Amino acid sequence: MATFLEICQKVRREAGVSGNGPPAVTGQSGVYEKIIQWVNDAWVEIQNAHTSWHWMWQEFSFDTVAGVGSYTLTSLNMGEMSRLRLDSLSLYLKATGPVGEGSLPYVNHRVWRRQFGSGLSVVGKPALLSLTPDRLIKINPIPDDIYTVRGVYYRRAQRMATNDDVPGLPVEFHDAIVQLALLLYAANEEAPEMYAAADMRLRIIMRNLERHQLDTPELEGGSIA
Repeated sequence: MATFLEICQKVRREAGVSGNGPPAVTGQSGVYEKIIQWVNDAWVEIQNAHTSWHWMWQEFSFDTVAGVGSYTLTSLNMGEMSRLRLDSLSLYLKATGPVGEGSLPYVNHRVWRRQFGSGLSVVGKPALLSLTPDRLIKINPIPDDIYTVRGVYYRRAQRMATNDDVPGLPVEFHDAIVQLALLLYAANEEAPEMYAAADMRLRIIMRNLERHQLDTPELEGGSIA
């Protein structure tokens, strides 16, 4: 397991930068500050390379409130959500438990707006769910009781901030961050040989990472390497 600081130190070594640092990921200047920034930029870029990395997958569940048809992601502890997995949604009456669980169809927010406008008045067992661009979950009909909604989402890209932060991808692929950070360093330093070597290693690591951490259809495009 490599920490943020350890990854930065490895980039410094492989780039041939003199010294033993950086000693920390905060309070640095000069080339150490740049290396820390490049490592973080590389980590974010890898997270954003695909929309459904397995390590960014997160289950969720929340209970509706009778008479309330709209919920903020923050209020549901889902503020880190980037993308909702539409085929994962289900619902059951909390009083009876999962024995009565059934699928909860998703409706695109544009279709929702055309069909229901900006307000809802029908009350009953929820049959549809939508997510608005301003990150509100809407349910129709408005719940007449307490229901449990379950599903899966993919998290937003996260930046590392402290020495001991650990990137979320499997440890055997942490070197992808190193190689991409080296690409950024080499581009800044106009070092074509270093750039070519890091690019070759990154391509190999990313292909293996995609095979390990993506469902097959996702492999069709979107790679950074």
